[in-house]
Amino acid sequence: MAGKKVIDAHSVLAFFENATGAEKVSSLIKAALEKDKPLMISSLAWCEVCFGIYASMEKSKAAQTIENALTLPIEIVPFDQDGAKMAAAIKVENKVSYSDAASIALAKIKKATLVTGKKELGALSKLVDIEVL
Repeated sequence: MAGKKVIDAHSVLAFFENATGAEKVSSLIKAALEKDKPLMISSLAWCEVCFGIYASMEKSKAAQTIENALTLPIEIVPFDQDGAKMAAAIKVENKVSYSDAASIALAKIKKATLVTGKKELGALSKLVDIEVL
């Protein structure tokens, strides 16, 4: 669990839904707190997290869940021009979602490991270090 970590939307949603990989994400969050070294998520992936939460529960409960999520040691990194250009190329070359492309681009830019619950992204380890939940 050493080094910088980028977490994708799938992983964060797994944590909140107590789905496969939730325990691993919980361990990453605990380690981030203990080391005062936050995980990172692309603002584009964060949008997908918010959508997933709003789509799965009543609006006021969703808003509270998102507020609670903002207290976790997860830094929401703005999706900027460089990230957008890199993500676009990744999306075209690898047929992944915009959110996944943004997460991969952020991991490349930050020289971090991408943590994902999507097994199919493991095949992209030629681009970045990938840790599949």
